[in-house]
Amino acid sequence: MFPDPPYHGFSWHLTQHMGVVSDTSLRAILSAAAIHGSGPDPAKQINEFLVRAKVLTANVRSDSGRADAWRDYQQVLSELGLMYSTEVEQSITLTTIGLAYLDKMLTFGEVITLQCLRYQYPNGHKVTISSSLRSVLAKTEYGMAPNLMVLQQDTGVQVRPAVLVWQVLRALDKARVTPVLRAEEISTYLMRCGDHADTSACVEAIVRASRTSLALPPTAAKLRNAQDWLKFLRLSPIFSGSAGADAYVEISEYGRSIAEHVDAICEALVDCRTFWKPDQLKRADRLSWYEAFGAIDLRVGLIPRSEPVADDTASKDAVDPLDDRPGSAATPMPVHLREFSSDGLDLPVDRSTTGIGETNLSYDAAITPQRRNLHDRMVGYISWVCRGKGAGVWHDPNTLDLLVTWRDHEFLVEVKSVTPANFIARLRYAIGQVYQYDYMRASQSDLPRRKVIAVTASIHEEDWYITFLNDGVDADLLSLRNRRLCIHSKHAYSRELFTPLPTSPIFGV
Repeated sequence: MFPDPPYHGFSWHLTQHMGVVSDTSLRAILSAAAIHGSGPDPAKQINEFLVRAKVLTANVRSDSGRADAWRDYQQVLSELGLMYSTEVEQSITLTTIGLAYLDKMLTFGEVITLQCLRYQYPNGHKVTISSSLRSVLAKTEYGMAPNLMVLQQDTGVQVRPAVLVWQVLRALDKARVTPVLRAEEISTYLMRCGDHADTSACVEAIVRASRTSLALPPTAAKLRNAQDWLKFLRLSPIFSGSAGADAYVEISEYGRSIAEHVDAICEALVDCRTFWKPDQLKRADRLSWYEAFGAIDLRVGLIPRSEPVADDTASKDAVDPLDDRPGSAATPMPVHLREFSSDGLDLPVDRSTTGIGETNLSYDAAITPQRRNLHDRMVGYISWVCRGKGAGVWHDPNTLDLLVTWRDHEFLVEVKSVTPANFIARLRYAIGQVYQYDYMRASQSDLPRRKVIAVTASIHEEDWYITFLNDGVDADLLSLRNRRLCIHSKHAYSRELFTPLPTSPIFGV
């Protein structure tokens, strides 16, 4: 028999503003956050940016008397893991996923599908127990639960809704039942599932209801939450459907064409080891949610691209589009070092006077000139960490990202912004670069050198490429973990140099 929900009133809470999301609007909101987030009055400047670009309406609030679209729609960015919620990080801070999307390393379809499939309950974004749910819980053993994160942790909730929807639709198709889900079916059947072990029972109940009159009674789940999830799912190219009174979701024609690929992604994501788990159930957990959900996790694959892009960085044979330096030509440039400065890097800057078109927003060089946000922030971050150890930091804009001198050693650092789709190609490219730079540097310095490759992704200790680089290539690997630099090396000096001090800044701030 299909089980009762994990607790009375269990639902999939999601922002109601998900319906505003499109590639244009999402890039506009994210661009506004990146451009004006560090300004003297970021909310005011962001609102003016969005209204001037005619991406969002002015939405003048009765309480303040001023436009405040940002107040309403910033939660879309944090809901999608593109930005830290300002409830836990006061400054406007983009995640690595957000920066990758801003740099067009990830297409709209890729980032929406990735974050849709990864989204889970419990999470560190939805933590407030509403008054209506509190009243429902009052007469149960969970009446004193301090917040939604604790409640779902204590009741064993561990579910990724988009994965559940995908697997239910696939199973209905195989059972020769119309593979379509409406809001009522999601709230009545899918929102009973506390974890993915309930998937088969869920499918059986829906099949039984389609063939008999034995439909399950509605749960206390909010129908509006199911409707919001329908909007979210239909943003992904692997789903399609209809809005309106009879809204539904189904697997799109494109989704069917790559079904086995998506099946593999979903199969990996139902593994309980892939779920984010709260620890102390405090503010630090909320922060760790955005650090996990907003990170580029190389273990979670991307869907094949469904939309054309100007520069397909996923191609395994593509030359790195971020590397347009003369040193990549057939005749290599010599290394001309100068002391490192952030001048010329695409780091956060307030561009209050940036001209924006009157009718729409064009995400182009007028907004982010170099499209190297993620790459350049990583370069700047590594330099901060090294200078905190008293190291000398140099670079050559035409060749080398960074050359660090410390304890009579040199460290050649090549930074790559990566996704699961282009990681192998860029890793190979970086290996060739650091060996070439090492060869060119040999004629200029007799100091021993370490080759260092840095990637803007989270790395797990068991990942094969750590051993490959450390042992097979004799190179060090830098990555990001919880917004701090992480060093993977067998060399004592490398570990000491690149391990941040407690007082070191964190990535992105």
